This record gives sequence, C-alpha cells and structure tokens, in this order.
Amino acid sequence: MKTKKWYFIIPVILVGITLIFIFFFKKGVPVKEIPIKNRVVKRTVSASGTVTSRDEADMSFATIGSIYDIVVEKGEEVKEGQYLAALNNYSESQAAQALKDTRDVAQRNLELFVEQYSSNMDAVSGSDEYTITKRKYEELLSTAEATYQAQLGTLGKTYLYAPFDGRVIDVYMDEGETALAGLSVIKIANEDKIIFEIKLEQEDFEFLKKDQEVEITLDSYDNQVFVGKILKLPTYVNTDSGNDFLIEIDFLTETNLSGGDNGEKVLLGMSGDAYIILSKSEGEVDALTFDEIKYDIEDKPFVYVIKNDKVKKQYIEIGLEGDIYTAINTEIIDPIIQESDSKIELEEGLKVKLVR
Repeated sequence: MKTKKWYFIIPVILVGITLIFIFFFKKGVPVKEIPIKNRVVKRTVSASGTVTSRDEADMSFATIGSIYDIVVEKGEEVKEGQYLAALNNYSESQAAQALKDTRDVAQRNLELFVEQYSSNMDAVSGSDEYTITKRKYEELLSTAEATYQAQLGTLGKTYLYAPFDGRVIDVYMDEGETALAGLSVIKIANEDKIIFEIKLEQEDFEFLKKDQEVEITLDSYDNQVFVGKILKLPTYVNTDSGNDFLIEIDFLTETNLSGGDNGEKVLLGMSGDAYIILSKSEGEVDALTFDEIKYDIEDKPFVYVIKNDKVKKQYIEIGLEGDIYTAINTEIIDPIIQESDSKIELEEGLKVKLVR
C-alpha cells in the first residue's frame, strides 16, 4: 500500500516543480534596480586619533618636595611666564642668599683692590704682582658667581611658570602633597592651537604629504565632518607607540573650533577618526558601490542591465575607485539590476521582472 502511495505523490511533486519553473520563466525572475548615485568619490587612508594642542604641557617639578603653593585653578587662563606653583624651598632659598652674599663680597674685594692699587702698583711689588693678584680676585669672583648661579638653578626647580599663553586643563595635586621629580602637577594647553593627532601605520606613510586634505569625524557628534590638513610629516618613527608615525592634523577654519552650524565645538581630549584624502573626484560623478560592479574572468568590469525583460551584460569603464564608491565613466541607459534573492544567479538571456 505504501508503494502505491508513492506512485501518486512523486508525479504531484514533479508537476509542482514544473509549474513553478514555468511560472518564473513566464513572468520572469524577480530582480531589483540599482540606481546610479551622484557622489564625490574619495580614496582615503584612515586612523583613529585625539584632539590635542600644539602647545600642551604637563608641568612638573624637577626635584622632590612638599608643595607649598598652588595659585591657579582648573579652567583658569594663564599668560606665558606666569607663576603657577612652588615647593617648600626654605633651605634652598637660604643657601642661595648665602652664596649671593659670598659673590657680592668677592665682587667688592676685586673692586676695592683695583681702586687702591691700579694707580700705585709699586705698593704691591710692581705691575706683575698687581696683575697676578687681580687675576686671583677675578677667579674668586668667577667661582662665587658660578656657585651662586648653580644654586639658583636648584632653587628654580622648586617653581613652576607657564611656558606659554593657555588655559589650565587640570590640577592634579594639592598644597601639602609631596611631588616627585617629573610627576605631573598642572596641565596647560593653548586652545587656540588645537590639532588632531593620529598614529598611522608605517605601510600607509608613503601616501602622505604636507598640507594634504583630511576629513575628521568626532565620536561626540553624529554626521558632522570637520575639515583639516596635515600640518607636518614626522622625521622619525615613534617607538613609544608601537613603531607608528605620529601625524599632526591642523583644523582649517575657525568655525571648526568655535562651533559648527549646530554648535558643535571641538574640545581637547575628544576622540574620533581622520580620513586622509589620497584621491578625490572633481565634484559629484556617476558612481556605484564596489559590490554593485561585477568582473568577468578577464577582470573586466560590467553590470547587468535589463533590456526587453531579459538580462544583458554591459561592460563599463570605471574611473576613480574610492573607499565606498567607484566612478562610472560609461553612459548606462538601461536599468542596472541586481538579484533580489541571494539564491538567484543572473546570466545573460534570463527573463526577469523588476520588483520594488
């Protein structure tokens, strides 16, 4: 009985498949149209980076000590040479004063000797003896001056002064805390010299040149592109960042810094991506995305079009191949088509119909 049932089921299945096959080829395999886009085609090299400043400094003392004084706060504007902070330097100050006094005494002794004996050298056994003694006084003064200046250098290590005009980005320590040599106490940056800094892999460095156009997107703002240019090219590899090149990108317009159309303002520390433009079409051109163009076995580019309800292969000439879009230099009159179902494979002569 089971065998007899199969005699009936198999023909039904075959008939069904045949009907489906006839239906598709009579009505046509469904395909969708691919519109040609008008785009500026760009080929770029990209890398992630951070907004920083050409004038940026982490201020630290060159010696260890207890912080005696901090006179600035976070967000405060400062001028070049402005006093910022100091360590407890009582002993260094006292030593500097004592050495200054020694230097002053040596200066007075020299002046007194010259005053007394320059016109009466016989009183010191003649001109030769006068010259020798005067040289001794000068050497004593020189030694005292050098020692005093060395102590001033040590004393100077206990003070912090602003190296340029800018703003206090942060104050990391408080009065009374112990500052180690080289430990950052105050961070200062000039917000008028904002740049975007990226780390670029060595294999991409050959494509770069000074003043090359760059587009910058920041994580803080969606759909906002800031324009910049390569400020300068490094002369060495930055081994501290994994043998990459540190590239500085300058923001081109004041609008970028003061705020865009919607008030977007570039701030220090913002992160994002830089797209260095290697090639760009002159204005908008006819373009397709890279996956909408097909290639034959000889690597010739073509697209499928629909003509008289059938698939036709049209070879095309392509122009600049960008990151996303490729310029199309061939005029295409018939609609460009693409499979509406990944299971369908187009070929010339196949009957098709456009679906939305």
